[in-house]
Amino acid sequence: PFIRIWNAGCSTGEEVYSLAISLIEFIGNKKGVTFKILGTDISEEAINNASQGIYQDNIQKHVSPKLLREYFYKVEGGYKVKSILSDKCHFIVQDISDSPPVASVDIISCQNLIIYLGSALQQNVFSHLNSVLEPDGFLILGKSESISTYNRLFKVFDGKHRVYVRDTTGNLQNENSSEPSFLSSVINKGIRRRSNTDEIKLESSEQDDRQQKITK
Repeated sequence: PFIRIWNAGCSTGEEVYSLAISLIEFIGNKKGVTFKILGTDISEEAINNASQGIYQDNIQKHVSPKLLREYFYKVEGGYKVKSILSDKCHFIVQDISDSPPVASVDIISCQNLIIYLGSALQQNVFSHLNSVLEPDGFLILGKSESISTYNRLFKVFDGKHRVYVRDTTGNLQNENSSEPSFLSSVINKGIRRRSNTDEIKLESSEQDDRQQKITK
């Protein structure tokens, strides 16, 4: 299978590379399984930093030595992602309120972005996300976010972890009601259940404490 992933509001790329590492670790030696991740953000500066893939020395505190050796190499002032990650990750500037830059996506991660949008813009964004997801595609939101009144577009897969599936029937279903599939196993084991020791927390070498604000 070829898995297409869109990380909307990716900032400086930490989540994109974290997802890539998690998927590579999950896929392992499975033959014929590959993926691509597109990261988008409204900030050109953030996207430039994400494309460079350079993070501060203190990632040693948050990334296990095993993962650090396998996925990063030392550069002046920090660590840079290896080609095993950068070849699978692409970044472009995009406003979440505009037309989606992709189609036929299997997984969309849009965490901690929806909460900053007004209700009208939320409706527009959820419609966009629904339109590009495959019928069994997954949407991952932040811990403080939910599909709320837009439950006719998505059904709950895991309410605790804010994981939803595109709803092609128009009926809200109870969580964990989806049929088991390879993609759901990717969500369960490859993305959602990262162990504490291998949890990846990165800080860009040029990242500030900016908070993305959308005023449309």
